[in-house]
Amino acid sequence: MRRGFGRHSGRRATGGYITVVVLTFAGLMAALVAATLNVARPSVGQALVNIDEMQADALLDAGVAAAGYALYGNNRPIDTVDGLELPLETGAVRLKVVSEAGRIDLNGAAPVLLSGLYQAAGSGTLKPEEFAALVLDWRDRNSNARAQGAEAPEYSGQGLAYGPRNGPFLSLEDMLLMPGMTDEDFDLLMPYLTVFNPIGEIDPASAGMPVMLAVPDMTEKEASDIKDVFDNPESSRRDLNQAIRPFGRYFTSTGTDVFRVIVEARLNNGYVKSVEAVLMAGFRRIPYYVLYWRVFDQPEVAS
Repeated sequence: MRRGFGRHSGRRATGGYITVVVLTFAGLMAALVAATLNVARPSVGQALVNIDEMQADALLDAGVAAAGYALYGNNRPIDTVDGLELPLETGAVRLKVVSEAGRIDLNGAAPVLLSGLYQAAGSGTLKPEEFAALVLDWRDRNSNARAQGAEAPEYSGQGLAYGPRNGPFLSLEDMLLMPGMTDEDFDLLMPYLTVFNPIGEIDPASAGMPVMLAVPDMTEKEASDIKDVFDNPESSRRDLNQAIRPFGRYFTSTGTDVFRVIVEARLNNGYVKSVEAVLMAGFRRIPYYVLYWRVFDQPEVAS
């Protein structure tokens, strides 16, 4: 269900609201960090606790929670949350928020998008059409192998003790089970794929260039021009729709209600930890659900 969370919905948000968001973040984070420090103070007979890690974890949890509240509980547009940097007594937190529709969905994308992305991302172990066929044979419900694809007999013929799921991809890591997929392929494709955009349409505002170039007949200039329109805060809805009209079946200008939130906690002593989470709208008293969570020891938010 679309909720109008596109990058351009509510672009002219007031500075007053951003102040409220910052104060909300700061309050939540300060409370969590204070609670963490009280629990973490070592005493005689207690094991030494890594206070830096606990402080960072508290900031990361609070950052994701506050972003989720702003996006879903308060229905705020992405621009009012993306890019916030919040200085606190123990360090600082930075946020990056992008639409999950900036990625191509393994379960919802047309074969031409899958093969186009494989080529645009620079992968080379498989042929682009072979990659797309393997994905479709994994996710479809029949046991008939496509040309260049693989079903159970083809998996067995390559010495594998399993076959395709014949159901949806549950995670991107499922790709590593497909015959011929390498770690190098996976690393190149991972930033541009998802299993959380089942509608399959692309949001140019959040899409990387390989995703844009995966669209059939898309040139680099056309992709750059479209992104320029979507990045322009003065663009109207009509401007957005007109920019994507030649490729309309592959794009959306109305946004999505699924977001990828990256939070970086940097303590004053230089300790850094980041988390990447995918959030979707909840129901009734639950404003949002966490679909995915991955922690990093190195910063993930671009400077």
